[in-house]
Amino acid sequence: MFTHSWQVTDGLETTGPVILRVAAFELQVFLVNNTGLSITHGSWAYITPVNLSYTTNAPEQDLEVHFDITSLPLHGAVQRLRSNNRWQSVNQFSSRQMEKDKIRYKHISKEPREDEFGFRLFCGDQKFQSDYTFRITFVSITIDVVRNSELLIDRIQESFHIRELPAE
Repeated sequence: MFTHSWQVTDGLETTGPVILRVAAFELQVFLVNNTGLSITHGSWAYITPVNLSYTTNAPEQDLEVHFDITSLPLHGAVQRLRSNNRWQSVNQFSSRQMEKDKIRYKHISKEPREDEFGFRLFCGDQKFQSDYTFRITFVSITIDVVRNSELLIDRIQESFHIRELPAE
């Protein structure tokens, strides 16, 4: 602990001593959310503070927590939205990037039941040794044709065609 004492004077009167105490402490990071994601095959979803967030024992300092990916996902990629509006695979991202919807997981290959990536945290110069895992669970969807017939609107015969959207 560091202590310093001050007094102020205007030449006529002097204040009583004021003591400033400064205590240094070890920075700690605490888990708030690590819920993972549930998505369908071939899709993507933002990783947000609702899914993954941490706080520190110095909340008034508004420190940015960084996530260093230690093991990449096997069936997808963690991506960041760059300033040129293109998504790029990354090995590291920050809590602020997640708050701005700039981080996502995108499924790329096969049809697994789940995927995951491992990560460690760091904040400023402090690196934390704990390993964490973020899990992605895939949800199967089935589309059933209930009715497939022509549609007549205002006595005009209209039809529609289903086409596959281009991949990103």
